[in-house]
Amino acid sequence: MLTKKEMRYLRGLSNKLKAQYQLGKNEITDSFLSLLEKALVAKEIIKVHVLQSVDKEVTSLALEVAARLNATVVETKGKTFTLYRQYVKAPKIKFPL
Repeated sequence: MLTKKEMRYLRGLSNKLKAQYQLGKNEITDSFLSLLEKALVAKEIIKVHVLQSVDKEVTSLALEVAARLNATVVETKGKTFTLYRQYVKAPKIKFPL
């Protein structure tokens, strides 16, 4: 579980990120989840853009993806959401004290 300070720090980091992954009308597929899984291992924090053709709300999609990937939703803003999952072996993101 992340503290409020850690979440605030991650939101600050996510402001600099561009959404590199898109969730389309096919919604959440196994191939999409495996792509995000690899991205979380490589980067720890990713931003996903939800296309307008998707009927579900962004928040519910973000929570569903996060639950299936064992990640944390850092932020939902407009049609994008940010996910974070710490890499246990060698964390890349260091939180300030």
